[in-house]
Amino acid sequence: IIALENKNDFYSLFQVSTRPFWDTHYSFTSTSVKRKKRITKSFIDLLLINTIIPLKFVYQNYIGKFDEKQFLKLIQQIKPEKNSVIEKFNNLKVESNNALETQALLELKNTYCVPQKCLNCAIGNVVMKV
Repeated sequence: IIALENKNDFYSLFQVSTRPFWDTHYSFTSTSVKRKKRITKSFIDLLLINTIIPLKFVYQNYIGKFDEKQFLKLIQQIKPEKNSVIEKFNNLKVESNNALETQALLELKNTYCVPQKCLNCAIGNVVMKV
């Protein structure tokens, strides 16, 4: 995981499936319709954003080999997140093109919206003028 730098490499790494028993089970006791259980690309994206990239950052920073361009390139390859906060920004016509931008919007929300510092925020100023 530490050596990988490309989103598609992570998709390949996580191309795993369950044992055949789980194709017809969601629990040990009852059967279900046969279906292959796989990790979706959107779930891998969430793993990258919330777990793998932060761990890689801490590790590389610890060993003194932090490469900012590598992290920015990786997170920019990931599709924008879909959640209620990002949807509200989209409704304000603040759209994001990748996960780096959605992470920035989440930080703006926590830094300005939550503590009600709207007048200190460029987006808040525009909304307040409307």
